[in-house]
Amino acid sequence: MRWGAIIAIVCFLQMLLGAFSTPNPESQEGNGQETPDVDACGGQNLVAINVEINTAAGAVKEGDAVLVKGTVWNQHTQVEANVAILVQKWNGTSWITVDSNRFQHEFTADENATFTFLWRAEPGRYRFVLTADPDNVIGEEDESDNSAWAEVNVPTWATIYGEVNGMDVLGAGAYYFYTWSGPGNGVVIFYDADVGDVNADRLKAMATTAEIERADGVLGTEGNPDCILCRYDADGDGELDSWHAFNIAGREVNAPVFYVEGWPVGVVWEGDGQEFTGEGAIVFVTEVYENQTCSYSDTGTCDYVVELPSPLKEQYGGGNEIRIKAVR
Repeated sequence: MRWGAIIAIVCFLQMLLGAFSTPNPESQEGNGQETPDVDACGGQNLVAINVEINTAAGAVKEGDAVLVKGTVWNQHTQVEANVAILVQKWNGTSWITVDSNRFQHEFTADENATFTFLWRAEPGRYRFVLTADPDNVIGEEDESDNSAWAEVNVPTWATIYGEVNGMDVLGAGAYYFYTWSGPGNGVVIFYDADVGDVNADRLKAMATTAEIERADGVLGTEGNPDCILCRYDADGDGELDSWHAFNIAGREVNAPVFYVEGWPVGVVWEGDGQEFTGEGAIVFVTEVYENQTCSYSDTGTCDYVVELPSPLKEQYGGGNEIRIKAVR
């Protein structure tokens, strides 16, 4: 039998007894302290107070261990209840549940109980939804205060900078794989290492906002506040903002770009056909400007700087690596 039904029966019996009894005035006297309302006949009520998101240092970034903490207040008598914390991701039109954590807890009267779990941050816009009594087992005074939530945006883009002379790439962290060809000139292209190798002669520009929207769909960045299209159509007018002509393997490829400290970051693709339909390798490209001033390097100069959507390393679902290749 549900707690709500049991409480209802008890309260009905108390009401019948109360009709034939006289209250004792002395029993109503206080002791100078505010006493919590723990009268079962006042009804049960669980309140989701808040959700907190904590990391070891500063803003949440990809790969961080995030402590998610939710607090629920039991306003009345002791009760056993389930509590859920859902992890939801915004896909551009709605919140999709991607993970869930459930807890069973014996609440004491007037208890604030805390529920925690660790979440490994991934790029995207996320919401953590705390719900007390998610299956609506308990009859409560107010069912509208059972949920609370908090949102976090994990940046999509990673900054990579370096020199095309065989040195390790800086700023990339452990996610990336490096290969090199040619001296420090031409362009540098970036793509999922699991594609094997990209044929530079087959690279074509993503020439429309629709194509870049498809790239967002492929990489799962649609709906992110810093989606791929958000960079190339920053004003949201439906037109790509800037273009740059890259010389790739002796061909001129005019591609949409945004700029990072003066370096153009273009988006192209490899595959058949004239338009990116979601099939084929997504490739980012920038030019090599030898020993140009940049703020990222300790030396104060870089040959290139680029920002890449982190999920690019997962386009083909393999080793979570990006191949970096210099092309004359």
